[in-house]
Amino acid sequence: MYQKFSLFNIDIKVEISLNNRNDHFIVFNYHQVGKDLDKKYHNLGNFTQLDFFENQILCLKKNYKVITLEEAIKKANQNNIDGKYACITFDDGDKSIINAMNILEKYNVPATFFINSGYLNNKLACWFHIYQYIKNSPKYQKYLSEDIEHNIKYLRNTDNPKLYNEYSFKIEALYKYIKDEFDMFVSFEQLENINSDLFHIGTHGHEHQRFLMKSKEWQRENIIKDIDILSNLKAYRPIFAIPFGRPHDWNIDTIDIIRELNFDFVYANGGINVNRSVGYQRIPADGRVLEKLI
Repeated sequence: MYQKFSLFNIDIKVEISLNNRNDHFIVFNYHQVGKDLDKKYHNLGNFTQLDFFENQILCLKKNYKVITLEEAIKKANQNNIDGKYACITFDDGDKSIINAMNILEKYNVPATFFINSGYLNNKLACWFHIYQYIKNSPKYQKYLSEDIEHNIKYLRNTDNPKLYNEYSFKIEALYKYIKDEFDMFVSFEQLENINSDLFHIGTHGHEHQRFLMKSKEWQRENIIKDIDILSNLKAYRPIFAIPFGRPHDWNIDTIDIIRELNFDFVYANGGINVNRSVGYQRIPADGRVLEKLI
């Protein structure tokens, strides 16, 4: 059976299976896992305490067969989702993913980690990480001008590329003041040494930006840079997680580039996956009670 639908005026025909609605896979999306919340690096919306994360993993193992995202997408693409599956993903490459890996290894649970290669070894950081660090560091707060403080609240949702690019650049220019002490992200060497039988590395853009705010050329270059670096890792898989991942964070150019590269990709817009699809959905799981989500 085939289903036809339109994505940004592109007609797409997808073969779907007439499976039981109980047959699905659900993708949980995390960011940071740690013992204590550090306001310079963490925020409540993206943080999960270590013991709570362990309980989440036990909950998933009880209710689902946990498989790699690569395997789940393969099942969907072959119209062969034949049970209840769960996948675990992490975005951004926060160094606390090492804590998560330790727990996941303890229970032999796989996961996929989507990495912004431009931030490896703390070479740079995204505007929202830089702002949060400076905002919570009294000795650096003087660098936050009135116009930055006024406009920071718009960057996450604005549809104005001029405003977004002007103020994201201004904030990222402040990194020079904190770079010697800023320590948020994993290193390339750490990723080289992960358990590649259990853990996979996917692309998340060289830099973590709202792709909707960027030209098609910038988007393509950003994704290809990420691929060029991460594809040297044994654990690398050709799966792309759109940065931020909400519908207002990407556009038809983003989808065109991903399709040109022949990549599978995931959003961050909630929902479960029951059939083959153009992009797969993920559910935010940071700090949430999974029993309520499933």
